Amino acid sequence: MSFRRMLPVVIAIVVFGSGVVCGAEKSKADIIGDAIADLSGSLSERREAVRTLASQSKEDTLLYEIVPLLQGILEDAGENPRVQVAAVQGLSEVADRVGGATKTEVMKMLTEIIKNNDAHALVRAGAVVKIGNMVDPKNYEGSKIKTLLKEIAGNKASPSSLTQACDDVLASIFGEDISGKLVESIRSGDLASVDLLVRLIVKKQGAVKLSSSDASALLDLAESERTPVNLRTGTLRLVAVAIKFGSRASNAGTSFEKIIKRSSNADVQIAAVKAIGITLDADLIRILVSVYDDNKSSKEAGVIRLRAAACASAGEFFGPLAERKDFTRYRPNLNKLSEMLVGAILNDQESSVAREAAFSLGNMYSKKYDRRDPAAALIETLDDKDASVADAALDSLKFITGEDFGKDQDAWRDWFKKNQAFLMPSVR
Repeated sequence: MSFRRMLPVVIAIVVFGSGVVCGAEKSKADIIGDAIADLSGSLSERREAVRTLASQSKEDTLLYEIVPLLQGILEDAGENPRVQVAAVQGLSEVADRVGGATKTEVMKMLTEIIKNNDAHALVRAGAVVKIGNMVDPKNYEGSKIKTLLKEIAGNKASPSSLTQACDDVLASIFGEDISGKLVESIRSGDLASVDLLVRLIVKKQGAVKLSSSDASALLDLAESERTPVNLRTGTLRLVAVAIKFGSRASNAGTSFEKIIKRSSNADVQIAAVKAIGITLDADLIRILVSVYDDNKSSKEAGVIRLRAAACASAGEFFGPLAERKDFTRYRPNLNKLSEMLVGAILNDQESSVAREAAFSLGNMYSKKYDRRDPAAALIETLDDKDASVADAALDSLKFITGEDFGKDQDAWRDWFKKNQAFLMPSVR
């Protein structure tokens, strides 16, 4: 007998067995009974019913035997995989809330789903992710799960969604180095592997790195006009994140410049400009200054976007570099960025550019910076005809001064005259 054909019996046990009396306010048994009844309803009703059942308290979960209900959904070959994905999520929540023997039981269920080649790939992938959050990688059960996931990930017949889930858990939970494998997948055109590798690098905070050869190969991929645009932009972000967390890519600056100057696609050019800010590599600041200076008189829409991106990317450097012990080494390049941004808010006729410049100057909040010229420029921008530019200027003034006089320029000018020393750098 299928799971759904058994539901009337289950409902009867829950509702009548609990001695429910109908009234204005539903009892717990009514709510659970209705949810069970909805498991025979439409797709949306079944998914919502699963969520309702999974959200019950520890006591009610045990009393109304909710785990076997969710297990029945997973084991029903005729059930819609969207409902089964919800059941996987629900079982995970129940295991976290109830713990003990229930958690062990749920882990066994999820393991069986992962092994089941007849189950939908997304249901199996969901089970992989959830069991990864539950397993202890150091015990025997953890080692068994690791072996299973490696077997699935290494099987070329495994669906990509399932392989990616296994790779994610193997790297993030079990510490497996899969960066080389993911780079190969990216070079084969797999955009999902870009996002996965970015997440792993960020999560591991530098423990996962790109090799120099892999970084070079990815930059070649980003440079190629034959590569799809979304893969080029994603790869640029990936390399930038890798550099930020310690990977070495000696040719990154050259590649970024080449893409900015030669790419036929504006989105790819802008992605390269944004990537510079993500890296926090002070040696690349010169590229941002060059991008702005070489294009500041253009009225072309794509070039205006490029200038705005350069101003936005510039702002990424000020906060993090101010915290470094060798800050004085970066000061000349940072001063050039400050001058570029001040010039942009005072002279650039494009509001989108001036707004980004004004916002970025607000990141010069550290007392290590000479904030006199930025503050003066921001004060003069408070009456900009574009309200978004004036708002950005006021927001930044608050951050670099710690004061708030609204958009009263006279009040700001008076404060500025009296506080020159406060705005001067504390590190010379």
